[in-house]
Amino acid sequence: MTTHRHICFGEFSLDVESELLWKGPERIRLRPKTYALLLMLAKQPKRLMTKRELLSEIWKGSHVGEEALNHCVAEIRQALNDSAKYPKFIETVSCRGFCFIAETDEQYFEEFGPKALIETSARKPGVLNQQLVGRATELAQLQNGLKEAAAGTRQTIFISGNEGVGKTRLVDAFIESLKDKSNEKYQNGLIARGQCVISHGPNESYMPLIEAIIGISGSGNRNRTASVLRRHAPLWLPLMPKLTQAAKKPTSWSATGSNQEHMMREIAEALEVLTCEKPMILILEDLHWSDYSTLEFISYWTQRKGLSKLLLIATCRPQETSSNDRLKSMKEELQARQLCKDLPIPPLDESEVAEYLRSCYPSHKLPNHFAAWIRERTSGNPLFMINVLSQLMAQNILVLRNSRWVLEDNLKTAAKLVPPTIQQIIERQLLRCTVEEQELLKAASVEGVEFSATGVASIIGGKPGVVAAAFQSLAGQNQFIQVAIYGGARTISYKFVHSLYQQTFYQLLSEKVRVQYHRKIAEYLRRTKSDQDDLASLLAMHMDRGGNPSKAVQYYLNAAEKAISRYAGHDALELAGQGLQLISNMPESADRIELEVQLQNCLGNAVILSRGMGDKEAKLAFSTARFLFRKLSARKQSAKRSILYRALYGLWSYHWIHAEYAAALDFAERMMHVAEMDRNPAMLDHAHYALGWLLMDHGEFAPALKHFRRSNNAYSHSLAALALWYIGYPDRALASLEKILLRDCEAEDLKNSLFARLLKARVHLERRDIQKTFEHAKTAFDLAVEHNFGEPWLAHIRSLYGWALAKKGQTENGFEQIRCALEVIRSYGASGLKPLVLTLYSDLLLNGGQIDEGLKAVGEALDVAGSTGINHMDAELHRLHGECLLQKMSLEKTQDSKDLQLAEMTYYLETAILIARKQGTKSLELRATISLAKCLQKLGRSKEAHRRLKQIYSWFKEGHETADFREAHILLQKLR
Repeated sequence: MTTHRHICFGEFSLDVESELLWKGPERIRLRPKTYALLLMLAKQPKRLMTKRELLSEIWKGSHVGEEALNHCVAEIRQALNDSAKYPKFIETVSCRGFCFIAETDEQYFEEFGPKALIETSARKPGVLNQQLVGRATELAQLQNGLKEAAAGTRQTIFISGNEGVGKTRLVDAFIESLKDKSNEKYQNGLIARGQCVISHGPNESYMPLIEAIIGISGSGNRNRTASVLRRHAPLWLPLMPKLTQAAKKPTSWSATGSNQEHMMREIAEALEVLTCEKPMILILEDLHWSDYSTLEFISYWTQRKGLSKLLLIATCRPQETSSNDRLKSMKEELQARQLCKDLPIPPLDESEVAEYLRSCYPSHKLPNHFAAWIRERTSGNPLFMINVLSQLMAQNILVLRNSRWVLEDNLKTAAKLVPPTIQQIIERQLLRCTVEEQELLKAASVEGVEFSATGVASIIGGKPGVVAAAFQSLAGQNQFIQVAIYGGARTISYKFVHSLYQQTFYQLLSEKVRVQYHRKIAEYLRRTKSDQDDLASLLAMHMDRGGNPSKAVQYYLNAAEKAISRYAGHDALELAGQGLQLISNMPESADRIELEVQLQNCLGNAVILSRGMGDKEAKLAFSTARFLFRKLSARKQSAKRSILYRALYGLWSYHWIHAEYAAALDFAERMMHVAEMDRNPAMLDHAHYALGWLLMDHGEFAPALKHFRRSNNAYSHSLAALALWYIGYPDRALASLEKILLRDCEAEDLKNSLFARLLKARVHLERRDIQKTFEHAKTAFDLAVEHNFGEPWLAHIRSLYGWALAKKGQTENGFEQIRCALEVIRSYGASGLKPLVLTLYSDLLLNGGQIDEGLKAVGEALDVAGSTGINHMDAELHRLHGECLLQKMSLEKTQDSKDLQLAEMTYYLETAILIARKQGTKSLELRATISLAKCLQKLGRSKEAHRRLKQIYSWFKEGHETADFREAHILLQKLR
C-alpha cells in the first residue's frame, strides 16, 4: 500500500504525492500552477512569501507578471471559500506578497487517504463531474493538429456537436494534456480563448477575437502583445483599451482609410509574429453565435499563405451552423479546399457510459443494464447524462451504501421521477435552490451567459455583497454557475456552466418581469461603465427589450458606427437596420429625424463596406439621409452639417464609381460648400480630393493638381504625382511617388502604399519604361491578391500588369489580364476605368497588327468618354486612332485610298494635339506631336514637322531620359 502525506488545515487537506486538494471527503479540482502555489504557501505557514519569490519558484523559466499570481490566489480563495478582506487561510500583505495564516498539521494515509475519502470519491450529489471518457480519438486529433501547427503549418479545426455533448470539456482536456511531461515542448505555448455569446441583437464585431488577445496579454505577455499590435495591427489597439490607450480610432467615413481586409491582414500578421517563437492555440467557442466579422477573419486566416504556428480551434453546434448561412458556407468552402478539419463529437455509446460510471462511481453495484438505460434515456449526451444521475441522487434512488453505489429502487420508478427533457430537469434542479437563489439565477440570465454580482444586485435591488456571497456559494457547488476570471482581472464575474441554463432560466421569467429587468440592467451599465461605446450593442438590446426605443435607437446607431470603424460592414448593416426598424414606430420629431439621418448614413456606409460603392442600396440610403436632413430646422442644420456632408460624400462615391460625371461634380461641389461653411479640415481634405479626382478624370489637370495640393489626403498626394506627369514634369512625378512610398512603408500603411505603387507603375507606363512598369505592377498585384483587395482595385492593376506582360513578350497572358480587367469593370459598373483600360488594350492591339480590333477598342473608349465625361485619355485615344490609320494606310493598294487614310490620320493627330493643349497636358502633346511629325514626314513636309516637334520638345526641362523624349530627339535629327 502507498502512504500519502497530507497537509491538513481546517476542513481541508493537501495530498502532497497525488497533488490533490480535499475538503473532507470531497476532491476539489485545481489547476497545476494554482495547486503548486497553495502547496508552497501551506508548507511554510505564518511566513511572508514575497511576490518575486513566488513568481520565480512557481513559474520557473517563464516571463509572467503579477496578474498570473493574483489570478491563482483568487482561484485558491474561491476553492477554500476564503475572503481577501477577512481571510482565514491566505492573507495579502500590501505591495509585498502573501502569507498562509492557518494552522497546519501533517498526517499520513494509505492510498488516497482514510476510508471516508474512498467512500465519497465521487462528487457530492448535485455537483457535476467533469470526467472525460470516450474522446481519446478526438483528443489525439487535436494533439496532432498542434504538432503540425508547431511545425509551421497553419491549422483550423472545427469541433462540432450538439449542446452538452462535451465540446468545451474536450478542449479543456486537450489544454490540460499539454501539461504532461511528454508534451514539454508545448508547455510554454500561448493559449488564447474567446467566447461567442448568444445575444438578442447583433454581437460586437470581432469580440471573441479581442477577448482572446486580451487574455494573452493578461497572462504575463502584456508588453510584448502591445508592442506587436502597435507595430503590426495599429487599427486594433483602440479596440482594446484595457491593453493600451496608444492609438486613435480611425475616421469611419474616410474613403481613404482601411477596410475589413486591412483589419484582418493586420491581426493575422500580428498573430504570426506572436507565434514566431512558440506555438499558439486560439480557441473560439460557440462559433454559431459569432458576429459576421469574426467568421470573415477565420476564413481569411485559414486561406492565408505562409508559415504560421497557430492552431485555431472553433466549437459549434450543427443545428445552429445550418441556420447560420455565413458559417455554413465558410465551413463548406474550407472543407472543399481541404483547408480545415471537421471534428464531429458523437454522443457516448453504451460502453462509454459504462466507463463513465466506473470512473465516477468506483466499486458500484449497479445493474448490468443501468448503462444501457442511461444511454437510452439521454441519447448519450454527457450533459444530459450528468443531470439525470444528479436527479437520481437527489431523489435518493442512486445512493452510497457501505462504500458501494447502488440503486435503492428499480428503473421504472426512476423513469417516472426523472423528467424526459434536460430543460425540465434543469427546472426541477432549480426547485432545490432557495427562493432567493432561484430569483438571483433568473435575474442573472437577463444580463447574459456571463454576469456580475453588482449587475444582478441592481436588477433586484439587493446589496452587492449579499448577492456576491450567494453566487459564491452557488459557484462552489459548480452546478449552475462558476467563477469567470479573464486575463488576470481583479474583479470577479460569474458565468453559467452551460448556455442552456441561462436560456432555461430566462424563459422562466414572465414578459413583464423581463422588461423591468432589461431596463434596470441597462441603467446599471450606463451608470457604471465608463466606455459606453464598447457596450453599445449590448445597451441597445437591453434598452430595446426594456421598452425604451428612443434610447435603444441611439445605441444601435453607436454600435453601427463602431462596426463601421472596424470595417465590419455586415454587422453594421444589421445594427443600422435594427435601429431603422425601431425608429419607424416612433413619433416624428427633430431628434428622431436627426437619428434617422445618421442611421441612413450608417446604412449607406455599411452597404459600401459589404457590397461596394456601386450598390444601389447605398445610393438610396444616402439620398434618404439627404432628404430627411432638409426637414430639420435651419439652426439644427447649421449645427449638424457633418451628417449632411456624410450623405453627400456617399452620393459622390456612388456617382463617381458609375462615371456619372455631372452628378458626381455636383455633389463634390456641395461637399466643398458644406466643408467651407463648417471650417472642418478633415471634410475639406476629402472635398479637395473628390474635386481633384473628378477634374483629372475630366482632363482638367492643372485645376486638379491645385485641389490635390490643398488636401492632406494620402491618395491626393499620389494622384498629384500622376497629374504632374500629365502636365509635363515626369521626373518630379517619380520623385514625389518615391517619397510617398517611403513614408507609407515606414508607417506600414498597406492601402496607401499599394495605391502609390499602382500610380508609380502608371507613371512608368506613361514614361514607356516596360521593365519598371512590370516590376511595380507585379508588386502591387501580388499585394492586392494576398490581402484580398476588391476586384475593382485588381482591375486597375491588372490593366497595367497586362500591358507590361504583353510588351515583355508574354502576349497571350498580357491580353488575358486586360480582358479580365474589362470584364470586372463591366460587371461592377465601374465605367470610370474603361477609357484607360481600353487605351492600353488598343495600344497592344496596334502593336500586334490587329488594326480593326484596335480601332474598335478606341471607338468604344471614345464613346464611353463622350457619354460619361471621363476625358483624361481623349488625346491619347485620338493619337492611337491616327496610328491605327497609319498602319492601315500601308495596306491600301490604291493611291486614292492612301490619300484618304492619310488625310483622316492627320485629322485625328491634329485633334489629339488640340485636346492635349486644351487640357494642358504637355506629355500627351509631345507624344501626339511625335506621331504627327512622322505623318508629315511621309507627306514630304519635314520642315513643318521639325518646327512643330522642336516647339514642344524645347518646352521640357526634365524627363530627358523618357522614351518619348528620346524618340523625339532622334526624330528631330532625321528631320533636319
